[in-house]
Amino acid sequence: MERRPHRGIHQLITRSPKGSDDTLGEVNPELPPEGTYDAVLASVTTKRVQITYGKITKWKDRVTLVYVFDGCRVYQCFNYSFARKANMPPVLLRLLGVIPEPGFQLERLVGTRVKLVIAHQIQNGRTWAKIKHLQRRKQGLCLDTPNREA
Repeated sequence: MERRPHRGIHQLITRSPKGSDDTLGEVNPELPPEGTYDAVLASVTTKRVQITYGKITKWKDRVTLVYVFDGCRVYQCFNYSFARKANMPPVLLRLLGVIPEPGFQLERLVGTRVKLVIAHQIQNGRTWAKIKHLQRRKQGLCLDTPNREA
């Protein structure tokens, strides 16, 4: 599972993105089965990347959310943007219940318990897992999350 599709905030990957740390514990490298899972948002990282379209080069901030459940680790990636058509505000709305103001510290989301609905999608002969639905659980924060500062 090395290649990520071009679009979609709901793309799920079972491998660590290049340059990320593997300190979230032992995980299953296989594609997680379809179904509904209770997961914990274990890590939030923001990284500046260079994107080139033709002759135009831009720098963008990319956000990676790492969810952990049943020995699996899954990733959700999108651009850091609060624009109306951006992919980030709907995810924050599902996690927080409201869309926060720009400047919100995304690291505060670490430890949030969520319910993930995962489905498989076949694209170009490969099977990908996709987060079909994301919902915050009513219990709120989980204090025993890996890498969570006390």
